[in-house]
Amino acid sequence: MNNNNQKGLLSVYTQVYNTEKYDIDYISPLKNYFDFLEDGDEIVIAINQSEDDTYHLVNDAVKRIKALKSDKKINIVTIPTDFSYSDIEFDGKVKNEALQASRNPIKIQMDIDEYFDLNQVHTWRTIAEDMLVDKFPNCYLIPSIDVWGEMSSIRKNVVVGRKFRMHQEGYKRGVPNFAWNDDKTINTEMSDSTELVDENNNIVLSHNIVPDELLLAENCYKLPIYTIHTGYLNFKYREKIDTFWNPHWEARCGGRKKDVPQTTEKLKQEETIEHKLKFKL
Repeated sequence: MNNNNQKGLLSVYTQVYNTEKYDIDYISPLKNYFDFLEDGDEIVIAINQSEDDTYHLVNDAVKRIKALKSDKKINIVTIPTDFSYSDIEFDGKVKNEALQASRNPIKIQMDIDEYFDLNQVHTWRTIAEDMLVDKFPNCYLIPSIDVWGEMSSIRKNVVVGRKFRMHQEGYKRGVPNFAWNDDKTINTEMSDSTELVDENNNIVLSHNIVPDELLLAENCYKLPIYTIHTGYLNFKYREKIDTFWNPHWEARCGGRKKDVPQTTEKLKQEETIEHKLKFKL
């Protein structure tokens, strides 16, 4: 689905599948991306094979979002993909399909349970415009806030993670060379199959956008830029979707690591603190 032909600065690319089966809220994040972007920007959504009607549901949602916000000229593209979930690289392959279909010069990868803080639109665009002019760095590692149980809370004793989030064109998503085991499984301590790599499968030159000390849970309220991950906001949802991801992670590493299944009881045991950030979604 291609809604206009005006080229802009940013391409937000994402992926979705099995939305009904796992009760995935894809509408709220897509609205957030739409509000985050400006005329000429785009959203690219790779929709992998599903056991439900995800492809048509997402396309219908795109039409409704576009109609409700008809004053904005945001290009929205949906791409059907057909990667098997038994493929240990499927996650990176789906993300890469969305990336390769994007056309604006600065790319931002978002999972469908992640949001932008709309208070930071100017910050993101300023950084993107600088990347466009300077051509350096190739990618920025940007903090990802894991809200935990409620929107105001994060884990107390866990540092904020970073992701290969915003980058220039000419790259792909996949497994870097150094992360392969001899038996063609993945060292999951080094890769989740979605890293940003070059044509030779080497990690792209990436820079941290904030100092390490701001990643401490008690300091994260000082972060000038981040994304918000809601995958642990609802523990019952997390427990359900873990029935999909836990076996896949075990297959990726060839059974070398067996993670304890995520349960509501286990997730509730994490000690949390208030992050003190004022999100606008």
